[in-house]
Amino acid sequence: TRINTLTAQLIKERSREASKQDQVSIGELKKRLDQADKELSDWLRELRRRNPHYAALKYPEPITLAEAQSLLDDKTILLSYSLAEPVSFLFAVSHNDFEVKRLPSEAQLNKPVQDLLAAITDKNNPAPEQYRLQAMRLSQDLLPAGRLLAGKKALMIVADGVLHRLPFEVLFLPQTTASGDMR
Repeated sequence: TRINTLTAQLIKERSREASKQDQVSIGELKKRLDQADKELSDWLRELRRRNPHYAALKYPEPITLAEAQSLLDDKTILLSYSLAEPVSFLFAVSHNDFEVKRLPSEAQLNKPVQDLLAAITDKNNPAPEQYRLQAMRLSQDLLPAGRLLAGKKALMIVADGVLHRLPFEVLFLPQTTASGDMR
């Protein structure tokens, strides 16, 4: 789309060394991007007016943090992951709190997830120590601070990328040690 093309051009121009950036070009790209955003907003507004059912399905309106929090009870937390390069994020939302946590990149999470899956699925070579090590590492990387999880009975997980394959129930809660009985 036009917005994607303009955004890519703007990122490319801004990625140059400061002394080599063409400020006139950056200004022009910003203006064109603002105009394209305005045209898209106008088009979506007209689409919603003419065909609200189609617009709601094809272009749903995102809800606000307060609206999301109002949908959660005191015993539930929503963990929504967004994996990307060079960095990923966790958005943890509870009824009365939230946290945005910076995570390792998608590429950096891939190997630990694969290693954990191998440790828990290889029946011929069970590796409880490898499981503990990988589960502890991923727990620290992927879960929010313990204060957000305290008292919660239900997790709603919106996985992304390789996390779709991760059985979150094998992770350790924060402040848990990876030692002990594995029965």
